[in-house]
Amino acid sequence: MREKVAIIHNNECTFYDLFRNVENFSIPKIFCAQKWYPKEKQMGVIVMEDLSETAQTLGIFGTLHDFQVCK
Repeated sequence: MREKVAIIHNNECTFYDLFRNVENFSIPKIFCAQKWYPKEKQMGVIVMEDLSETAQTLGIFGTLHDFQVCK
């Protein structure tokens, strides 16, 4: 299970690295993203900007509408 969670974490690190400079694509500022390698005993971490004052999440059954995705 630990290896599967590490894969998910590392995919998130890669996502933020790939999309950090894409214009008109809002993501939080990433201060540090370190991939997780359990076999080498390197813990992973992502330290990012707190968006709790300016953003919100959809509930578990929420869906995006066209107007939320397209401008």
